[in-house]
Amino acid sequence: MLTRAGRLGLKVLEASKTLRLEVTQEDVDSAVCKNSKCCAFSRAARRLPKVKAAYFFRTTAYIEYQKKVVRYLLPMGVQKEIVSFDRAKIVAPGEYWLNPADKAHTKLWLRHRDRERARGKKKTWKPKSRSGKRVSLLRTLREPAYIETEKKD
Repeated sequence: MLTRAGRLGLKVLEASKTLRLEVTQEDVDSAVCKNSKCCAFSRAARRLPKVKAAYFFRTTAYIEYQKKVVRYLLPMGVQKEIVSFDRAKIVAPGEYWLNPADKAHTKLWLRHRDRERARGKKKTWKPKSRSGKRVSLLRTLREPAYIETEKKD
């Protein structure tokens, strides 16, 4: 992603606000598995105003606008939906939220932390946890037992 931004001369910025995505069944049906540019979330993001392209990876999303690329962190629920989509092309249509990077996940902070560790200073900072969407249509530990009881009926 950074090479594309570099080629186009775009700045990669950290998100400052959460972003709401509405994934529809049409997005899921026309999406391509294991493709960061054509997944269901990418298609939903491209419907937003002024968005030129969207790239969704396992933990990070990059939304490309006219003169910048904005980096978002994906909540655990969205990460699980992406894995589910890549494995079986199953995503629950609905509303999803993308989070801005907190202090411990910005590229500037990670560079600073690495420099401090190289000097021998070890300060740790724990990020606040944020929730995305309640995950549905994913495998659970009880699923095999649930399937067996269905077959008996």
